[in-house]
This record gives sequence, C-alpha cells and structure tokens, in this order.
Amino acid sequence: MNNVLDAAKLKSDKMEIAPVETDFVRVVEKALTINSESLKEKEIFAKAWISQELPELIWLDPSRLLQILMNLMSNVIKFISKEGKIDVYVS
Repeated sequence: MNNVLDAAKLKSDKMEIAPVETDFVRVVEKALTINSESLKEKEIFAKAWISQELPELIWLDPSRLLQILMNLMSNVIKFISKEGKIDVYVS
C-alpha cells in the first residue's frame, strides 16, 4: 500500500524527503537483517560489500533508502533460485 501511495505522491510532485546525517552502512545492514528470515527460508547467502572510501555519515532520507533497499531485496529474494547468492555493492 505504501508503494502505491508513494507512486501517487511522486506523480503529483508531493513526495517529501527528510534528509538527515545517516550511517549508510547501518541502513544496508538493517535491510539485510529485516530480510534474514526470507533469506534463511530459501537458503540464500547475502553479503554487503561496502567501499572503505564511503563517508561515515551521508545526508539522505534513511526511511526512503531503506524502502528502496527492501523493495530491491524482496524482488531478488522472490525471483532468485533456492541456495542462491546476493551481493550488495556500495561505493
């Protein structure tokens, strides 16, 4: 439902983004943690590869970033074969 509402907001230029200093790595790790049960069920190995050059804090909207990562991961989990592998590269 949230995705439908967000799509409507984007089309009407009413999407609000609340950037704050955010630990990007923690948001990526949170997305992996939230999906850990689905990953276990399908025996999928997931790993995040984070560039050491990435600043510790980045100005962004953490809830929007998490939403994007969750959407991507849920699609990958849905369509990847059992015992697959997911690599998330961040630089």
